[in-house]
Amino acid sequence: MAAKSSGETVRVLHSPSNPIAKGSERIRTAVDTLRGRGVRVELVTIEGRANADVLAELSRCDLVVDQLYSDYAMPGFATEASWYGKPVLICGYAQPMWKEWLPEEATPPTVFCHPDRFEAELERLVRDPAARAAAGRAGRRFAELQWSPRAVAARYLQIIRGDVPDSWWLDPRDNRYLHGVGMPEPAVKRIVRELIERHGTEALQLEDKPALARAFESWSRSETESGRPT
Repeated sequence: MAAKSSGETVRVLHSPSNPIAKGSERIRTAVDTLRGRGVRVELVTIEGRANADVLAELSRCDLVVDQLYSDYAMPGFATEASWYGKPVLICGYAQPMWKEWLPEEATPPTVFCHPDRFEAELERLVRDPAARAAAGRAGRRFAELQWSPRAVAARYLQIIRGDVPDSWWLDPRDNRYLHGVGMPEPAVKRIVRELIERHGTEALQLEDKPALARAFESWSRSETESGRPT
């Protein structure tokens, strides 16, 4: 399907299972801001509807905005959108780590950015039909080559045969990821800080990963530019 020209209204689809965790209010505000600046864009939000309704809207949209605080670049809704060849914008704090953990061919090609970059990336994609078309093609190609039933079964057979590439291994003791899914950074810091203050670092259940526990404690007490803990 040909991409819309920059003069046509861009149809953005958002289908949150949990609006608070997905950052739906901020997504709506960002679209409203673009509209206020004269950008031709509309937001279609689907909540609590049958999957058939979601798929119908997927076939009509120009861009999918999945969520703002994801730990992974292509969860369920983003996967469905990619099978339809739709470009997906998704945000998360883990974005730079996946580039270290996954080989390039296994990294989903959604537009996966830091939450602070959301508004800028949304505007770029809304204004640039060629960028949307390229992202949609890349997502569809990835789904077909990497996540087709045949491709997934082939990887299971490799595991069964013991033919596991080194790039598939990740030691959890090396993990230094401190954020959580569904929450902005200040909220995660506050929860971790209060948990430690009330119950000690043992409450983190990281006795087998002392370096990670220390990292959590230090990070949760780090201050903002105003000098106050976040």
